[in-house]
Amino acid sequence: MRKKYLIFAIVYASLALVFGVFYREFTKAYEYTAQTTLSILHVHYLTLGMLFYLILFLFDKSINLSQSKLFNISEVVYNIGLNLMILFMLIKGILQVCNVEISTSVSGILSGFTGIAHAMLGTVLILILVSFFLIVKKQDKKKEN
Repeated sequence: MRKKYLIFAIVYASLALVFGVFYREFTKAYEYTAQTTLSILHVHYLTLGMLFYLILFLFDKSINLSQSKLFNISEVVYNIGLNLMILFMLIKGILQVCNVEISTSVSGILSGFTGIAHAMLGTVLILILVSFFLIVKKQDKKKEN
């Protein structure tokens, strides 16, 4: 099971690099020099993707995360939330660079969906921490008996 966390870390690191190159080349092709949402995609994938899974890899060795149903469900929702967030940020960034005029309501919708995905991630992070606590509590109880 630990290998899964390393595979996710590699995938997210690769995506981070792809989005970093995409940002550089896409903005260069459009001669775009202003601030854009595209500039933060690679950092999000590095920290919330690669680093997150490297940390899980380290924790799994000591507390066996896969034993928790709450953790397993939370991890799936985490991946969905992270990738939805990136998708909406990508769309908004491409529209910014291409200088596509979008209405305030469309911009608000994109920001709203990005915010919902951020909220999903925040909530799931709390659930993951709770699952860590429950796993450790269960292991401590076994040691006492």
